Amino acid sequence: MRPGSGWLRPGQLLDVRAQGFTVVLGSVATFDLRVADLGREVRFVADRLQPGAVVVLHEGVADRAGVVDLLDGVLTAAERQGLATVTVSDLLGAGAQRG
Repeated sequence: MRPGSGWLRPGQLLDVRAQGFTVVLGSVATFDLRVADLGREVRFVADRLQPGAVVVLHEGVADRAGVVDLLDGVLTAAERQGLATVTVSDLLGAGAQRG
């Protein structure tokens, strides 16, 4: 579960955990909701990618202006850097197995 804006009050955290969920925050996030400069946004994320990074992309607008292209650029950048893309569930499972 990712809380909106990444903020969670202690009571909310307890409720989320009581329902069996894990709270996951992002480590790389874009701030331009409309993706006005695709190249700039891709570089911003790509420069911050590292193993275990959790990338948050905001759709921001109903027509998803640019976010699909941004995701494509980020996935391409990750591949070029030799990074695998996995689900958060996979990432958490791998971390738990490593101890």
